[in-house]
Amino acid sequence: MTFLNYTFQDPSPLISYSPGQWVEGSSTNDSHAADYSGGSFKVTSDAGSTATLSFVGTSITIFGAKRPNHGSYSVALDDGPEFVGNGNGDNIFQFPLWNAQNLSNTQHSVVMTNLPTHRGKFLDIDFISIGRELGPPGFTGEISEAPIDDGSPFVVYKGSWTNVSGITPLTAFNSTLHSTTQAGSSVSVFFQASSIELYGLYVNAPFQVSLDDQLPRDLAGPNVDLDAREEHPETLLYLADGLDENTTHVVTLTNSVSNIGRPFFFDFAIARSSRNPDPNFTIPISMLTPTPSTSANITATTSPIIRATATSMNGAIIGGIVGGVTGLLILAFIAFMLLRRSKYYYRALPPRSNVTPLLSPGGPQIRKSGLMPFISSSMRPGRPSSIISNSSSFWTGQQSHVPPSSIISSSTSDTSSSYDRSSHVASSYSTETMETREVDDKLRTEKYPYGRTLHAVNVV
Repeated sequence: MTFLNYTFQDPSPLISYSPGQWVEGSSTNDSHAADYSGGSFKVTSDAGSTATLSFVGTSITIFGAKRPNHGSYSVALDDGPEFVGNGNGDNIFQFPLWNAQNLSNTQHSVVMTNLPTHRGKFLDIDFISIGRELGPPGFTGEISEAPIDDGSPFVVYKGSWTNVSGITPLTAFNSTLHSTTQAGSSVSVFFQASSIELYGLYVNAPFQVSLDDQLPRDLAGPNVDLDAREEHPETLLYLADGLDENTTHVVTLTNSVSNIGRPFFFDFAIARSSRNPDPNFTIPISMLTPTPSTSANITATTSPIIRATATSMNGAIIGGIVGGVTGLLILAFIAFMLLRRSKYYYRALPPRSNVTPLLSPGGPQIRKSGLMPFISSSMRPGRPSSIISNSSSFWTGQQSHVPPSSIISSSTSDTSSSYDRSSHVASSYSTETMETREVDDKLRTEKYPYGRTLHAVNVV
């Protein structure tokens, strides 16, 4: 069996501090902050304040400081006896305050409490180290480590995210991060390994985590001093192991609150396995949201670092969108031409009736072919509106894909033209006009047996 040590720095959301009773120690409020690991620690002076960690492992050590203003504390592991220690000392930092060895590699829970033996005495926590067994039973080989950066195609974002690059002076894997301040925005990491670790730049932002089909659980809810703004790079946000190496897994982190002043950051993940990464590993399409047109492939190098690459999906997506929009444009153009032809060439005069038509003051102009209608500008056919589309590549920084949401085309026309009754009243037809009208009606009936009704036509 292979063993590996994991370090939980004090700001890790996996450590649950009793709310409102712990504060963040840093260089702004303690001149010895630089003596702590990472330059930060959690400290309390309230009697009964607790810090709890649930973990899987065979060993655990809690590190803190022994200082003149520190007092007694207790530690309880699972249902075992309570250990009582004394934190008073002459400024000894990164000191092992308590440890346990030879544990079963199963789920455990440890609780550390500041005892009320001396009023106003402090207790601080610097970091916690966990020893874990990795690999299947009986495995004695090396564990393969595969970092997955925040820009990998195996990292899928949903919601509103910002790609932050060129970070200085803070430490970030490959100098890039993704951040969000929108509640409900999530990041999902796909992998095939026995364990997974997720890291981020942490500023006490609460979030939820879910693994595969498990229900989401809250992390860093009411945790420590939520007014603290210290930034902690490469903080372990989540850890899971004992997973099937031959199955594709997905772990999802979801930002819980909208807070511009407290963004949630994702930096990178580390997948560990007892075997080398499978170069043919693909993400099942059914696991992806939104669903791409193909799967993504991992290309492994001789080093344990995965160089993740995606198959070309942008071309397929863009090609499909362009083809679809082009087809719709052609259909819209055909519809426009038919509508134009219909309005200009198939607008018929009204059939014979007792209604007296309205004629221009100068009388009708008679031709052998019949009366020539005048169509006002308000009756001319309208234009189809523009086609609206919005799409983006699935594997971009925002990882979002929105297909053309709607195709809108319309045409407008008036059913009648406006006229002035007082100036366009005809008193009678001439004999020649009536004869021409009868001939025209006959021609119209033969050519357009179904006809159309036009309520008002100006004749010139």
